[in-house]
Amino acid sequence: MVKVMDFPTTLSFHWNYSTPDRTEFDQPRYMINNAEAVMPGFSTKNGNVQSGDAGPFTLQPGDSFAFVVWSLDGRGGSCVATISSFRAYEDKGLTPSITNGFVGLYAPPTWVVTSDHRGNGRVTAFNDSVLEMVSNNVEGAGISLWVTHTAPVKSIVSFNWHYTTTDRTEFDQPKVALDGVLEDMPGFDPYGPQTQSGSYAVLLQQNQRLSLVAWSLDGKLLPCTVTITNFELRTALP
Repeated sequence: MVKVMDFPTTLSFHWNYSTPDRTEFDQPRYMINNAEAVMPGFSTKNGNVQSGDAGPFTLQPGDSFAFVVWSLDGRGGSCVATISSFRAYEDKGLTPSITNGFVGLYAPPTWVVTSDHRGNGRVTAFNDSVLEMVSNNVEGAGISLWVTHTAPVKSIVSFNWHYTTTDRTEFDQPKVALDGVLEDMPGFDPYGPQTQSGSYAVLLQQNQRLSLVAWSLDGKLLPCTVTITNFELRTALP
């Protein structure tokens, strides 16, 4: 399916790919104005399961965009491409106000810090440029640290996240929640390395709650540290 833009539009998303075939035969791609390209970060040398972040792509009115599952030979094993965390911002003539850092409407005092079941997860740094959270390590299943903000106006929020742990990654993870619904940070691999990084962007409606979460499965032994940087806020949206 091809989408033709009605307004200047910025797109970004996360992609996942798997195939039982050789990677040079079946690939995840995208197409802008009939020009195909492989997904950013995809490589025929990186194995049969891959993922990555794509965008932002800036498109003008009349430009077309499409997701493509490409096959060289059209036989044998096929590939599966999954798109998630899709974000689209249409510029309908308003000039957005851009603010960098945890300042103004999103300054540190406007966030609420909570810990499930009185765990010892904590915020170790929070200023205009960085938020650093450490997950709980007092025994108790499902104890997590939440840092939550309620959007005062319609906003686009974006940031970079960095994660590190000395535990197994499936036990302590970086997560994000919209109105209390948890999801993994885009690009995080719960069975991947102990140090990972990525980015996140979301369109928030007025009064929608955004939570940054240092999540713990078992709430004991070794915690994780989640660091949020390059926080950007865009307001005055259509």
